Amino acid sequence: MIKKLDKREKILVGAVAGLLVILLVHSLVLSPLANWRADTQARVLQQEADMARMGDLAAQYQALLQKQNQALTRYAGREEGFSLFTYLDRLADRADVQRYRTYIKPTTSPVPDSTFRRSLVEMKLAGLSIEQLMAYLFAIESSQNQISISRIAITETGRDSRLVEAVLHVSTLEK
Repeated sequence: MIKKLDKREKILVGAVAGLLVILLVHSLVLSPLANWRADTQARVLQQEADMARMGDLAAQYQALLQKQNQALTRYAGREEGFSLFTYLDRLADRADVQRYRTYIKPTTSPVPDSTFRRSLVEMKLAGLSIEQLMAYLFAIESSQNQISISRIAITETGRDSRLVEAVLHVSTLEK
């Protein structure tokens, strides 16, 4: 059948056949290869971002481990049988605020997935000067026993505005 075609028609059929071959090569080889390359580059970029994130997370984890080890060392350095209630009582004696204490209420609760328990002491001090209160607060916060004041409410009392009343919530972890 191709033999019956004249030269111009043969060139046209050849050009169409060549165009079909080019389209098939593009559709079956070049286009999938370009898509594969783009997908591979995107995966490589994502993996690089993931690796950078993993590096950041590893650094954060190491910092947390270091803080945990420091805290455990401080907890281990406490005197045997440490009790927050007793410790705060001794600090009140040293800071000379024992007589201003109107109530003290200790509570403990377990910490989930830990061998520690949270110890909380609520204490009310009334009729003391702001300087006495600050000295007591400083003694609590500067302690090496991992003690912190989680909440405090201070109000002026009486006619003398130099006297205050304070309700403290002091907490720590205990074995």
